Amino acid sequence: MPEGITLIADGAFSGASGIEELILPKGLKYIGKGACKWLSSLKSVRIPESVSFVGDEAFFSSGSAHITLSTAGKEIGQTAFPHEARVTFLVNGREFTVTLEDDSGGDSPLLRFAAEPTDEHFAQLEYKEYKIPAAVCLSGELSSCRRYLEDNIEKALCFAVKTGDDTLLEAIVALDIAGGAELDAAIDYAITLGRIEQQVMLMREKNKLLGTENVDSIMTDRFDI
Repeated sequence: MPEGITLIADGAFSGASGIEELILPKGLKYIGKGACKWLSSLKSVRIPESVSFVGDEAFFSSGSAHITLSTAGKEIGQTAFPHEARVTFLVNGREFTVTLEDDSGGDSPLLRFAAEPTDEHFAQLEYKEYKIPAAVCLSGELSSCRRYLEDNIEKALCFAVKTGDDTLLEAIVALDIAGGAELDAAIDYAITLGRIEQQVMLMREKNKLLGTENVDSIMTDRFDI
């Protein structure tokens, strides 16, 4: 899309075939109602900071898309983003990524938190699939996020293993909250799912607690090798 465009009209790309990536120009301000819905091939779109309005159903039924945006200062319409879309929220110089559990838009708790991350808004998040990535992202700023992870560190580790999100798992491990029991539980879960890379990552962290960098030692301990 050429530079200088400031508005995408209602339904502009609705149902278009073969569009895999939308490169939206800096200076774009308005994405109309249903502007990019039913784009079955869409894989990636980054919404510029300049956008102040995203209309109802703007990306509706474009479920395979990975959408990146900051919601601060934006008016976002109902069901603007589709169920099962991957959305990366840019927040205070950081970012967290979630897979939407339902059609999201309007004044949903997730968008409200991403636009204005506060302890109160964090408490309103409905799903652990939102709470865990958000808490990791803002654990250094919001006391509620740090407490949530301290209370749910095993759940957080296993969630990162289940989703195969190495970046999230590394970030959780780096918080130095997990103890040996939580790491063991996550290692067992990684083994159950056959997630070898996550298993090794967790074993290395367990070895740090044991005072060794040798993964073979923990392999011997766990599997009687």
